[in-house]
This record gives sequence, C-alpha cells and structure tokens, in this order.
Amino acid sequence: MIIDKTMRLYPTVWQLMRHTIQDDVINDYHIPAGYTVFWSNYMLHRHPAIWEDGDGAL
Repeated sequence: MIIDKTMRLYPTVWQLMRHTIQDDVINDYHIPAGYTVFWSNYMLHRHPAIWEDGDGAL
C-alpha cells in the first residue's frame, strides 16, 4: 500500500498525451479527431472529487 500510494502521489511520468482518432465530447467539451490531448497525472491523482485523501495526507 505504501508503494501504491507513493506512486500515485509521485508518478514517474507527470504528464501524458494522446492523439484523438475520432471526435469525442468530454464534459461538454468537443474534442475533434486529430487533436492532441494532454493531462497531468500529478494533478489527477490529487483531485479531491476522485480521491478521499487527494492532498496526499497519510
């Protein structure tokens, strides 16, 4: 559990990207095919709507 939590709070890759292959809609945002989408693992793994201890408190 310690290793899993450490890897969640301090991921080895802080940002990821993907290229869209078809149009999509995420939370009312239209994302056209061929776009590059970036997101931060660091921020995602601390989001309070997803993690009860999003701030990393033990």
